[in-house]
Amino acid sequence: PLPTGGPTSVMDLEYAQRVLRSGAFTVGEPFKGRITGRWVAPLVYPRRDLRDQIIGWVGVPLDVQRIGDLIGRGASAPGDVIAVISPQGRIVSRSVDALRWVGTDVRAQPRAAAMLAGSLHGWQGTGIDGVARIWRVADVPLAGWKVLVGLDEARLLAPTNAALARRSAPA
Repeated sequence: PLPTGGPTSVMDLEYAQRVLRSGAFTVGEPFKGRITGRWVAPLVYPRRDLRDQIIGWVGVPLDVQRIGDLIGRGASAPGDVIAVISPQGRIVSRSVDALRWVGTDVRAQPRAAAMLAGSLHGWQGTGIDGVARIWRVADVPLAGWKVLVGLDEARLLAPTNAALARRSAPA
């Protein structure tokens, strides 16, 4: 439903200003849509006239809950998680509890600055939900996003820990 009281403008939002400044395809930070109230990531492309001057833009809101639903299918086992992080360090989507975490700023998390800068591509540690995982990162260059895959550390290490325990047990 459209809001009452006249048209809704998004020209004050960061992504609208960025596409006009850069003249290039832009993926904006996720935000709660002014019309639907759902979390969206705007995909925006500049519109040009015959003289190649920018005269506006065309945008599509990408429903980030749907991203979470899709990437949730890729998590291989309970405890595993896949997350998408924006260049500004906000969660775009997550395979587990997507709506709880979307928009959360992860920059205060250990290793986040190095991951966002592109100098860290894997580590072992606890996620924002308190679960210890083994993490890998992949870049999505066009959007500037990072895709994190976290595999449950306890599940992955259980066979090795069990074998070590058997070998170190007194005979």
